[in-house]
Amino acid sequence: MSTLGEDIARVFAVCDAQGLLGRDLFAIDGVNLPSNASKHRSGTRADFARQAETLEAAATTMLQRHLAADTAPRDPDPDATARKRIDQLEHDAAQLRTWLVRTPDERRGARGAIRKSNRTNDESKKMAMSTGVLQGYTGVAAVDSAHQIIVNA
Repeated sequence: MSTLGEDIARVFAVCDAQGLLGRDLFAIDGVNLPSNASKHRSGTRADFARQAETLEAAATTMLQRHLAADTAPRDPDPDATARKRIDQLEHDAAQLRTWLVRTPDERRGARGAIRKSNRTNDESKKMAMSTGVLQGYTGVAAVDSAHQIIVNA
């Protein structure tokens, strides 16, 4: 696996061979690009397992409450909203469990530290900004006096 620096060097070599570098003014800059991934679906496997347990416990609690209410005199209008919520909690927990089974290993960074995953788009990441947290990508642009080239996004 190559590093970003090696990838940039290869792109510059190709650009130079095609005459795209003006060689007068040269600058490299990074920019944070937002993604369509939900930042609420980012976390470690332990975070996702804890979320699944919480959702399952909430669904079980609501179900027990309804079972207890079933022994009471019956109301002609059953609470469909609560049933919908139980179904949603069970569905969300099942999605988390499926992701945990499909992704058995933690993502590791270059130094071996655990990296957070995102269940909707694993290539994006959470980035701290001055205005808050952004779920997205880091783009690198190389600019010279002749052209602007997006090197990596």
